[in-house]
Amino acid sequence: MPKVKLTKLEKQARRESQSIRMASAYGGNGAFGGSGADIATGNSSFYSPQLSTDFLELPQSEREKRELFRFWYTRHPIVGAAIDFHTDVPMSKVRLSLPKGKDEKRNKEILAFFQRMSDRVNLFQSLYDITHEYWLHGNVFIFCEDHDLSDDIPEEFLYDYEEEQVGELEYDGNEIKKTVMNKVPKSKEQKEELIRKYVQKKYDGYQRIQILPPEQIKIETYQYTNRIKMELIPSEKDKSAIIEAQDGNAQSARIADDIPNEIRKSLIEGGSIPLNTSPYDDFLCSSFCYHLSHKRSPYDERGISILERCLTTLLYQDKLRQAQTSIASRAMTPKRVIWADKASVMDVEDLRAQIDQALIDPDYSIITNYEVHWDEIGSRDRLLDLASEYESTNKLLYIGLRITESMLTGESTYTGERIHLDVMNTMYLLYREQVAGSFVEENLFKPVAEKKGFWEEDEFGNKILLYPKLQFTRLALRDNSELSDYMFNLYQKGSLPVEYIYELLNIDPGDAHELLKRDLFTVKDSTFNEFLRNVMQASAADIAQNSNISEVISENSGLQYTSTDKKEESRF
Repeated sequence: MPKVKLTKLEKQARRESQSIRMASAYGGNGAFGGSGADIATGNSSFYSPQLSTDFLELPQSEREKRELFRFWYTRHPIVGAAIDFHTDVPMSKVRLSLPKGKDEKRNKEILAFFQRMSDRVNLFQSLYDITHEYWLHGNVFIFCEDHDLSDDIPEEFLYDYEEEQVGELEYDGNEIKKTVMNKVPKSKEQKEELIRKYVQKKYDGYQRIQILPPEQIKIETYQYTNRIKMELIPSEKDKSAIIEAQDGNAQSARIADDIPNEIRKSLIEGGSIPLNTSPYDDFLCSSFCYHLSHKRSPYDERGISILERCLTTLLYQDKLRQAQTSIASRAMTPKRVIWADKASVMDVEDLRAQIDQALIDPDYSIITNYEVHWDEIGSRDRLLDLASEYESTNKLLYIGLRITESMLTGESTYTGERIHLDVMNTMYLLYREQVAGSFVEENLFKPVAEKKGFWEEDEFGNKILLYPKLQFTRLALRDNSELSDYMFNLYQKGSLPVEYIYELLNIDPGDAHELLKRDLFTVKDSTFNEFLRNVMQASAADIAQNSNISEVISENSGLQYTSTDKKEESRF
């Protein structure tokens, strides 16, 4: 058969037809294992772990996911107790430590400033709420509203004024010289220096910390940069408050005044609101949004909640509950099976009438001259036996929630749960480091310290910012009795500074030393009682030597007292 020379278009059409035939041979639509379009009918030849027949039961949006997580936290005892446990234990108590500067007086001043700011933004309660959201939803969007000084900068910080003689002609033709002040922009270095000094004097730190709803945040990550594009989608409730404030509603006007200016403008104009993700972008106003996420990869946009791995188990338990509830509701009225051996039709009808009358009137008596069998089938015989199902699903929940049943009930011991307690301590320490180090110190305290000029130079000329550190109490899940005894023995031998023992007990060494100095030589001193005892002994010896206490005691006791001098005279 002679060869036929094909054109490029004919070759391309042949390749497309071959690919179509191959796709149809392997199941069509490119689906793995068979026809991928027949999902709703539950075709057994189709397999996909994501698009299973029950995938529509899972939440399909961030709002649905958040509502479902909140529902399980409110209604399910294991989920609610586990989330509360993960929230209460790592955030039991938090305090600010004294900065490690060279000047003790300035350190106290810096600590007092940050303490006022922490009280104003309610930092410790905010950290508790952040921890709750972190373990429940896996994503926390923290908006930190800064003290905005951009509208308060005086003009003399931005411009210089120069005098200029300007001539003007009057109506009679005479020229009059007038002096006019012209604005000349200052250099960039001059403006930055003046503004920096002004900010150091007027800046009060952050004004408010609030948690934004996760479903109203739109995030976009980029592969070749560490920057994240974050936008807030305003709710209709916020928009209506702004509109009502413009219409003259006093209550809505007070609500609108609390909304930051840049957000208020975006609400009026409509559309999403861009959010700063770094406190260092604007020196005059460092408002930003921080994203605290759980187990988020750098290329992912959102973190993963610990409840996501438990969703299928929780839905399965809820199906079992619904099935058991429907059976129990149908079995509230017991079923009655009544029969009589070899009874005629008339006897059966008469028996039925008597039974119906007896059900209406409890005092009615059923009388027959033949044997009647009466059997009632209650709900106990029809309910499902789900003990093994609940036991297996609860084990999966404990694994997914990273906790044990004995810890929730308070029946565990350090020896029986030691490995699990060590794992949980490590998990909580990592979370504390993420919250205290990454969020509070790096993004909240450091920008404030730089604006206020709280810094000093080290021996190499490097600028060291001065700010307090967050200190947490010792985790209650840790048993440090052996370690503390070992460190105390080293301290008594002079081989370990006492500061290490303070750190083990989560006690600030600076505060402890200040309190010890204050209590020294007072009634609070640990050696004060020993001091009084020694003073009393010395006073007793002096009184006994320089008084007639011995004679008084002899007279009262009926003994004859002979002084030391009389004994010496009798010898001679």
